[in-house]
Amino acid sequence: MTDSRLHVVGGDGKRDVDAGGGPAPATGIAPAWRPGPRFELSYVDSRHRVATFAVEAAGTSWRSIVIPDARQLAWDPDGSRLLVVGRDRLILLGGADGTASTRREPGVTAAAWAPDGRLAIVRTRGARSELVVDGRVRFSAAVGGAFTDPTWSPDGRWVLVSVPAADQWVFLRARGKPGIRAVSNVSAQFRSRTFPTISGWCCAP
Repeated sequence: MTDSRLHVVGGDGKRDVDAGGGPAPATGIAPAWRPGPRFELSYVDSRHRVATFAVEAAGTSWRSIVIPDARQLAWDPDGSRLLVVGRDRLILLGGADGTASTRREPGVTAAAWAPDGRLAIVRTRGARSELVVDGRVRFSAAVGGAFTDPTWSPDGRWVLVSVPAADQWVFLRARGKPGIRAVSNVSAQFRSRTFPTISGWCCAP
């Protein structure tokens, strides 16, 4: 993304596409690819609407209502719903036309879909941060800061969250008996001056 355009470039560096030809993208919110064969991309534009368009076609498929508090976009595994994380709420947009439904979720900061469609969110409750899977609190701790980057394992058994304030990654079992595995001194292990950002999980543990 630049200040005025969202670029879609082929893996060979060719075919720089001006995404949708619409308003400029908002800064600080990552676009989200829609699962499926059509190469559709969604992004929040500078007018606070979510726009979805097919890279191989002209124009925009749909634009949502104005969502001024959008923080994150996440398509569900089958591409039927786009989740927008807002301030103290979750907004679900229908994949066909962007129709919105809203659920209050005080303190929510991030969310992630499991491969089987379960939803994990991280939220704050006073001094505590929580990981919630399908409405059930799986882990809660006072760590001096919020959990970030919830990321599912490919088999849906674990959720990884970052705890920057403690310089830790925490692996939490998402099914059955609760289980926790923590990795400390993450920044030092990566020889990084800043806390690493999780970009994905390569394979099942």
